Amino acid sequence: WRLPAFAGFGTFGGPLRRSLSGPATLPTATDVREALAMGTYPQFQNALEGGAGLSSFHQMHNALHGWIGGHMNSPVASPFDPLFYLHHCNIDRLWAMWQADGHADEYPLNGGASQHH
Repeated sequence: WRLPAFAGFGTFGGPLRRSLSGPATLPTATDVREALAMGTYPQFQNALEGGAGLSSFHQMHNALHGWIGGHMNSPVASPFDPLFYLHHCNIDRLWAMWQADGHADEYPLNGGASQHH
């Protein structure tokens, strides 16, 4: 699995790299339960993205990119790592679980980053 250096990937050109961190910083089942218990979309989003409102403050989305490291730690290179799609499928799964628990109509129609509507 290689990214071409000439295609604008700079130091991320070449073979796929990762540098996994220790398991102590991974989200736990308690983190998932606490995030799914959030009552509003902003609370759920902040818990999922940045760990706000979770007793551990583990970031189920943002920090996992850094936990995997290497290409996953770069916004430019991370979509070229196959783990990117597994990771984002899990985030989508958690969001679907939260929506199915009575929050299907709470996604904001405007505001926020334009990429996240």
